Amino acid sequence: MWSSKRTKLLISLRREKTDLLENGKVRRKVVWDKVAEQFNANSSVRVTGEQCANKWKKLEEIYKKVREHNAKTGNEKKECEFEDELAEFFRSDPKIIPPATVSSLPTASAGSQSITLGKSGSKEKKETKVEVVGRGDNRISDRI
Repeated sequence: MWSSKRTKLLISLRREKTDLLENGKVRRKVVWDKVAEQFNANSSVRVTGEQCANKWKKLEEIYKKVREHNAKTGNEKKECEFEDELAEFFRSDPKIIPPATVSSLPTASAGSQSITLGKSGSKEKKETKVEVVGRGDNRISDRI
């Protein structure tokens, strides 16, 4: 039912309704029913608003999966059939392309530090050895 030509028609009709879908003043079902009405006027295949909404959701999922796959190193690049058409909708959508995050976890380093023992105030060197095991797993063993 959803040939390439019909899918491009759906994308085009969805583009025309972007403002209605994003401003939240009109129920999504009403907008998708309008998209279906226009689709039916331009195609020999009849669809409902629900079918259009489901197809759009599937396009989002496919686009997101391809982007995630291609972002991983070592993966062979995959293509999304409607990537160019869908990119304009999803390039700034955080649920499709999450914003970059930065970790604020402190890093450990090997070295020595002075510590005070007992009441006398005598100082002794304490060596700290840091052994990094795996990703983000710091194990510290102390030698006195």
